[in-house]
Amino acid sequence: MDPVLRVENLSKKFGKRLVLNNVSFSIAKGEIVGFVGPNGAGKTTVMKCCMGLLKQLSGEILICGKSVRTQFEQAVANISYMSDSAIFYDYLSGYDNLKMYAKLYGTYDPAKLEEIIRYVGMEDRMHDPVKSYSLGMKQRMSLVLAVLNEPMIVLMDEPMNGLDPEGVILLRDFITQLAAEKKIAFFISSHNLNELDKVCERIITIQNGVIQNELNRDSEQRAVFALSTGDLQKTKEIISKSFQVKVQEKAEELVFEIKKEHFNQLMRELVLSDIEIRSLKTLNILEAEYLELFGGKK
Repeated sequence: MDPVLRVENLSKKFGKRLVLNNVSFSIAKGEIVGFVGPNGAGKTTVMKCCMGLLKQLSGEILICGKSVRTQFEQAVANISYMSDSAIFYDYLSGYDNLKMYAKLYGTYDPAKLEEIIRYVGMEDRMHDPVKSYSLGMKQRMSLVLAVLNEPMIVLMDEPMNGLDPEGVILLRDFITQLAAEKKIAFFISSHNLNELDKVCERIITIQNGVIQNELNRDSEQRAVFALSTGDLQKTKEIISKSFQVKVQEKAEELVFEIKKEHFNQLMRELVLSDIEIRSLKTLNILEAEYLELFGGKK
């Protein structure tokens, strides 16, 4: 099956500065993919190039097989972009704003609009003026707006900004439900690594305009630990020798990934070696990968 989004050797310059360097990846129908990297890594630039909002220096972007460069209208008809800066008319109600956009897209259907509004838990406030909405409520409005044109893929740039915990849960459920039922793909850029880890099937990482890695979320049988002991060097030697894994030293802690079934064996070996265990915590696997790739920079 052809991907809904294919990016091939995408490069982009701002002036003389190369901000994207041969970026390549693809996203399948109904797939939920995260996009992670430090500030300034190129995440938003990639998304804007995919939307045709920025002109690429070289490379190709295909949306449902249509080129953004040479078949712009056909390509962008299948894509939508959600940011935290969507424009709404404050004096209109939320419903009237969405109705207006749906009519512009040619997709207005009262029943479908009501269904999407229920998904994001806004039905009780839809007829209030937008000027009375909180930032989180406007984010939910932006989410509804992003799917009004019935796209095949939605690009989301920091969609969790301004959302309270209930809003984050609603957003997560909304994404997974649309991906499963309507086969809409989602490409999500966010610094909220915990939430990305919960919703995404795959994570693409980028730094300095270059794709670094792709991480699959097949983590049920493994765990990442941050361990502080009275003898870090000896502890590091034991972990490396016994489990053949890479050990990173970060701020007086050892960070490493092992199979969950090996945890008790490690604790036993440390006790038998008379090593004092000062602290131990389990890390989110995506956070650990992020620290390894980017050194904690966000």
